[in-house]
Amino acid sequence: VDFAAAVDDSFLEQLQLEDLEKGGRKCISDEERAAVLAILEGKDYKLSAGGSLSNTLVAISRMSKYATRHPGATMPYGRQNLSVSVACSLGPDPLGDFYRSKLGRAGVQVLSPAADTGTTGSVVVLTTPDANRTMLSYQGTSASMDYTPTLDANVTGAGVLIVEGYLWEMPETINCIKKAIATARKNGTKVALTASDASCVERHGMEFWSLLEDGSIDVFFANEAEALAMCAIKGVDVANAPAAVDYLSQHCKLVAVTAGRHGSYLRRNKQTAHVLPFWTEKPPVDTCGAGDAYAAGVIYGLVSGAELEEMGQMGSRIASAVISHAGARFTVGDAEELSRERLFNRPYSNAPVQQLDSAENSLDDVYS
Repeated sequence: VDFAAAVDDSFLEQLQLEDLEKGGRKCISDEERAAVLAILEGKDYKLSAGGSLSNTLVAISRMSKYATRHPGATMPYGRQNLSVSVACSLGPDPLGDFYRSKLGRAGVQVLSPAADTGTTGSVVVLTTPDANRTMLSYQGTSASMDYTPTLDANVTGAGVLIVEGYLWEMPETINCIKKAIATARKNGTKVALTASDASCVERHGMEFWSLLEDGSIDVFFANEAEALAMCAIKGVDVANAPAAVDYLSQHCKLVAVTAGRHGSYLRRNKQTAHVLPFWTEKPPVDTCGAGDAYAAGVIYGLVSGAELEEMGQMGSRIASAVISHAGARFTVGDAEELSRERLFNRPYSNAPVQQLDSAENSLDDVYS
């Protein structure tokens, strides 16, 4: 759960947290979180069911719901709404209840029961007037996750499993993630991996490469900095996103890399697409969550049977909607607006989805 507030530099100094850098990310203890929230008391802040992955899942859920409402809209295979679920670790506390409720209202089912003990993890996001975001992360119950029969059953029946690279920052979750990926591979569930952050790649890139090289990952998402860092780990010197995509695609069936104002680059089955950003008349308001939204568009396009370039266009369009307003979440209003656009409501081919592997079944549901 995110606590987001606009503060000045003096507020950061008031926190008196060791090694705290403005614009950086710092893990804090339960006691430190309590002290920070006490200082925030009386100030304006926004509480939200945050997280990079939840942003992606909410966008997929809302887009699939509203696109099918448009007159004449046709989803492949007669599907009306994609089933979107998430497995996570929530504490038996009001924050956990809040997270479950907010995602449920957005069409994302939280499958995991509350833990018997512990506190739901949270991130305090402090934004200063110079637009620097300082993040104070308390892992709480999210630091660990059990591989339950419910999780196994849902991964087995899913079309896509999305795994967030940030999970490797929490060692006690890795065993669960590896089991989920193994189950996905056994049952034909596609696995998508997000690089999450360049510093995360620097720390855990070798683990990411191990998954890529043994064929465990079907879809890999990164921004340009993350993609270059992945190449550097293997001693490959590439200068830009297109070159990084070329190299990464040797080890993954579908690679999508965003490159800011240059747009994005996608490659699948030796086919490459360069998709420009979707520019609106108004300048971006808040770029936080753009990558999450882009990933949602690509996954949505993939399960809808879109061509490679169309996937990138969907990612670009959903990202443009998110950065047009404050906050990282794809809203109901965004979904309603985009559902009227031809890119999202035109019928795609009723032939089988263009597969990552032509012999495999269509992608139906999204699970993470």
